Amino acid sequence: RNRMANMPVANGVTEKDNGDQPQTISAEDVGVIPHDPDAVFRVLVGIISEQTGYPEDMIGIDLDVEAELGVDSIKRIEILGTFLSMLPKDKEAELVSQADLFVRIKQLRTLVEALVKALKGEDISVEIEEA
Repeated sequence: RNRMANMPVANGVTEKDNGDQPQTISAEDVGVIPHDPDAVFRVLVGIISEQTGYPEDMIGIDLDVEAELGVDSIKRIEILGTFLSMLPKDKEAELVSQADLFVRIKQLRTLVEALVKALKGEDISVEIEEA
């Protein structure tokens, strides 16, 4: 069962085989499927876990990262920067210009939705107003 437990993959993101929990995925996967909300969520969970020390199974989609994990705006900038650095360079450049909007989002679900929309080239202002 634990044949892949804590196996390192690209850019320090870890892939775990832990049954029902979604597995974090590598940076290469983000470049291949950047419009998939589940993939974006799994990558963010890996980054948040790595940078905060919280276990991945504690980081749910409906989590308010500031209120429930104590992730302040500076840490959100670091998390977003790590995520953006995993994207293909053209997408990274597009999203970096909107980074100040993403950093204001505190709920993980809203952040995932906004990132996916931005990756598709859609307007994210509606997501930001809800944050």
